[in-house]
Amino acid sequence: MIRKYVHVDAPVEDVAALFHHLEGWPEWMPGIRSVKILSRSNEMVTAKFVHRQMGQTFSQIVECRLQEDGLVQHQKKGRFRKWEMNWQFRTAPAGGGTTIALEMDIDIGALNSILFSGLLRRSADQIVRDCARNIRRRLYVQAGDRPTASALDSEILLQVFERDGELEVRIGDRIIRVATNQTE
Repeated sequence: MIRKYVHVDAPVEDVAALFHHLEGWPEWMPGIRSVKILSRSNEMVTAKFVHRQMGQTFSQIVECRLQEDGLVQHQKKGRFRKWEMNWQFRTAPAGGGTTIALEMDIDIGALNSILFSGLLRRSADQIVRDCARNIRRRLYVQAGDRPTASALDSEILLQVFERDGELEVRIGDRIIRVATNQTE
């Protein structure tokens, strides 16, 4: 499980609207090549996503639950044993804007913890940074503004990794490891 947090200087409603318009993802979401809506009912959408991530192109059928303050995605059919994304949007406590929280839970199978965890962390960092930059650009374009370079800079605020009975918390360059006592 990987958690990432990033700040975007835009209202929660604007960020949620951008995420909820799944058909528009190829224009701004890193790695998304196409989205085809297969079914839609109230807050549930099933879509076929074509991705280009980590040098590979793949497609998957994803069930998306649209929430006022987020988006939950769950793979129904695809290459992963488990693939879930939980995007949450909260008003930032100081200075306004939105804090975007991404919780990723991806399992590719037997080689998951050995080969994939480091690559997934680096990929998640890049996805979150690119996503925040692209959201800023997209919202500035919609508002008719011209962003400054500093307005497009992004910084990951906090990272949390969970695996093998341990939490690893990263705040900037600081790393804190905490053993968890999980009982089955």
